[in-house]
Amino acid sequence: LALLSSIAAAAIGAEPARMDPDGSLVMAGQRLRCQSGRTRLDRKLPNFGAALMGERVLLINPVEVARMPETVQVFVFHHECGHHHAGSSELRADCWAVERGIEGGWLDRRGLKEVCRSFGDAPETPTHPSGKRRCAALERCFVAAEKLRPNPMLVAKPQLVRVGLLRRSEEHTSELQS
Repeated sequence: LALLSSIAAAAIGAEPARMDPDGSLVMAGQRLRCQSGRTRLDRKLPNFGAALMGERVLLINPVEVARMPETVQVFVFHHECGHHHAGSSELRADCWAVERGIEGGWLDRRGLKEVCRSFGDAPETPTHPSGKRRCAALERCFVAAEKLRPNPMLVAKPQLVRVGLLRRSEEHTSELQS
């Protein structure tokens, strides 16, 4: 299994998930930490991740997540962390993860589609809504979270230094402030 994990991660271009000595999860090129719980890796977990609510623990299966695109890997982490913030509802945990993705800048429309593809045509189960229902909810959360994201504001006019290079000019900054 470890060999398969390494091959799958290499095929996607990511190193396998690992725990850092400070308790952070290093996955998909990011250092991830859930403030509401500890993270543990579990290669025997039968899916990507799980949240043990009473123990305040997130479980991530590094073998399974290594097979997914990086955005999906980070989404899985935030989804499981979301259970510690939003409760046992899968849709609320999904929405919490989408909000973190918009805030953190790691989730865009393309990434949202990757997450939806990762659900496939999963049917509704006693614990999870269908993939189709989850994707519809993700879309609503994404639109709502984008509306809350502050628009970037130009604080100074860019000054052309040479073709392809812009520099902020202090004199233009004072013009904009007056």
